[in-house]
Amino acid sequence: MEAKVEQWGLLKWVLAHVFCQLFTPGFSQQLFINEVQSSNVSTLFDFRDETSDWLEIYNAGDQGVNLQGYGLSDVDSLPMKWVFPQMLLPSKSHLLVFASGLDIKEPGLQWETIIDVGDSWHYHVPVSAMPEAWQKPGFDLLDWKSGMSGFGYGDNDDSTQIPATIPCLSARISPFPTRQISDRPICISTTMMASWLISTARKWHGQV
Repeated sequence: MEAKVEQWGLLKWVLAHVFCQLFTPGFSQQLFINEVQSSNVSTLFDFRDETSDWLEIYNAGDQGVNLQGYGLSDVDSLPMKWVFPQMLLPSKSHLLVFASGLDIKEPGLQWETIIDVGDSWHYHVPVSAMPEAWQKPGFDLLDWKSGMSGFGYGDNDDSTQIPATIPCLSARISPFPTRQISDRPICISTTMMASWLISTARKWHGQV
């Protein structure tokens, strides 16, 4: 989300509310400007890879708050320079707003790593055709080795060294060891040439 205000250099931030009658008095007391960066050089980048100033709003209450009618401004005489659209900020949640000078009121996209460099994988060097079931959850990995990605040889940048002579490597990770993405079993498997490096797999989703 990006507010139609410019760089807010001197921390002249205003969080105002237009239609007070729409909300109970407690709502105005549970929203806080939790953090401000007025000279963002390299800390956070927006979707345009720009480093606009930004602020973070925190809902400290036990109820979600509809932000419609709340405003942000860098001008004391114009407190409602940029007004939020209808959107719910859940209880105990944060909202990041860039002061980009643009008027972007849709929630931004977030990259979320589901497999990261350094995760522990099971891997196997096949000497014959792999059984079809090896790519399915629940496959017996008792005879497989384990190691951290990346996998490779010869260039001294791999966490798990493998022989240079093998034609291929089978590897799988199940479940994700460090991130709880789902409450159901997940299995990701791949067959790769021996010199390949397992990197990151990412997904994106909209999030306030």
